[in-house]
Amino acid sequence: MRPVRAPSAAAPPLAAAALALAIAAGIALRLGNLRAQVLGGDEVHALLAAAERPLGAILVTYQQADHSIPLTALYRLWIDAGGTLSESVLRAPVLLAGVALLAVLPLAARRAFGAAFAARYAWLLAIAPGLVLYARIVRSYAPMVLCACLAAIAAWRWLEGGRRRAALAYAALAALATWLHL
Repeated sequence: MRPVRAPSAAAPPLAAAALALAIAAGIALRLGNLRAQVLGGDEVHALLAAAERPLGAILVTYQQADHSIPLTALYRLWIDAGGTLSESVLRAPVLLAGVALLAVLPLAARRAFGAAFAARYAWLLAIAPGLVLYARIVRSYAPMVLCACLAAIAAWRWLEGGRRRAALAYAALAALATWLHL
């Protein structure tokens, strides 16, 4: 995969503004009326597992009720540190991953394909229904997508430049994306 044309070193002001506006719109879609959304169904599996099991058991045991082992372990660490599991705490890692997607992927695209392409791509990511949903529910999908996309970027950089660091990043991120899955 090669860039269609050489990307410019600096983003034109209009493309940079479009990129910033797309990120802001994507954040607004992910946060809109989030406090009114009630946790339920499958979203509660990680909460129950974190509340009932010690960290060691969480890390090495698959349960019939599907939950993300890393997210459940993170919640358990929070409990062990004296924190309480509020809806905000449960939503934070997922929402942060969903918002990070909005910035990280267009910036990587900008580096490869130019600012105008990155701005259009940012708008597609901002309004993608699946990505909006993934960032709004307490499930591992948004962190998994983020890790998988970062793994793909690292793999591309490894194949293009042969850098060992990119290969290691690919291996670690691909494994984490797989582990994050339910």
